[in-house]
Amino acid sequence: MNPHQRRQLEAKFEQLSRSEQARLLREARERRREAQQSKKRSERGLDLPPSRRKADPIRDWALKILAERAETLDSTDDPRAVERKSGTVVRVGRRRCTVLADGEPTECLLSPEQAAAQHEELAVGDEVLIEPGSGQAPGRLVRVLPRRTELSRPDPRRPGRRRVIVANVDIVVIVVSVESPPLHPRLIDRYLIAVQRGGAEPVVCVNKIDRLNAHNRSVLKLLEPYRRVGVRVVEVSAESGKGLDELRRILHNTTCALVGHSGVGKSSLVNALDPQARARVGIVSKSSKRGRHTTVQSTLHLIDGGIRLIDTPGVRSFSLDDMSAEEVRSAFAEFDEPALSCRYRNCTHTHEPGCAVRAAAEADEIPMERYRTYLRILQDLTLPADGLTPADGSTPGDLGARDDSAG
Repeated sequence: MNPHQRRQLEAKFEQLSRSEQARLLREARERRREAQQSKKRSERGLDLPPSRRKADPIRDWALKILAERAETLDSTDDPRAVERKSGTVVRVGRRRCTVLADGEPTECLLSPEQAAAQHEELAVGDEVLIEPGSGQAPGRLVRVLPRRTELSRPDPRRPGRRRVIVANVDIVVIVVSVESPPLHPRLIDRYLIAVQRGGAEPVVCVNKIDRLNAHNRSVLKLLEPYRRVGVRVVEVSAESGKGLDELRRILHNTTCALVGHSGVGKSSLVNALDPQARARVGIVSKSSKRGRHTTVQSTLHLIDGGIRLIDTPGVRSFSLDDMSAEEVRSAFAEFDEPALSCRYRNCTHTHEPGCAVRAAAEADEIPMERYRTYLRILQDLTLPADGLTPADGSTPGDLGARDDSAG
């Protein structure tokens, strides 16, 4: 890019919010890593002379992405593309999708290339360009536009690939229940990390609050650590209507998604918020206390109050196996301030002496349960833990002690 283009792109970057800048830089890091890996593969086995590595700043990659986005948007003004329309994906099926364009649902076919990568490249909530069909003929998906946010998880059928659950949502509502199925903090923890990584705001919604009694009331204490770190928690009953007004206020004029364990009542919440939705409601097994999958694919509903609500299929578990230990650490924002006082610059907050994060948890300055969650998630990661268990037997002292007297 020439200096003038760079100045324009730098100005666009500075106009982005801090969260948008962070998402862009994450994408830039991923792009650079993929390019570096591709280059290594292409040079493997070649007898090349040693060369000095050329600087390749993340910022430059971020500006390249901004330039690509601007080019994509400019292409919509191409007079050759006057028949194209922009719209929002409201349902994704096998080799096809439904797009809401000009207020009307349009069935669109995917190309073989798009269909092969649709789990990663296409999701409900995506903004797209389409070529509408004529008469009863389906239209054609032309392009998926850049996403603002996304919620994704590792694809269980394709190692190393992601499965995007929803795209371009402002809020992800993590739905849990008082009982049947029981409340699972571990699932909440994993969703929180994935939601924050994707750039959306998490909200925890406790359904079936009408079933609280003397025996299960203590379950609400499990939610206090989330409130303490600033996560919004709303208590509702889809059956009685309690708390639904508060939930509507939170979701007013937003695009949002409901996620959670099977049987927590996501479809019941959709029906309570929008009686015309008629989402199928499942029955919880008495023997396993688990819910049955009734929502088999994500669907977007338009609800009064400017709410664009995506109902997603229930899950049994939610993996974070594609995350690094550093990404997990960055998801615990309450660690940031005490981490400045850790003895070692590269403290992992797991085993090092002089760890201020662990001390803050022991002093109840940050929730101990959140700290335990952090340790548990790191333990569960299948990828190498970025130095948490050095193969060379190095000790915390090798990490580089802080020298506050210098400079």
